[in-house]
Amino acid sequence: INPAKTDIDAFAFEDFELVGYAPHKKIAMKMAV
Repeated sequence: INPAKTDIDAFAFEDFELVGYAPHKKIAMKMAV
């Protein structure tokens, strides 16, 4: 999170950084939509 921002309403997508994220493999399944 960008520490320069102090107002919660001022945060934007660019103010966050995803660090150390290791996603699981996808779960394959049949689905009716």
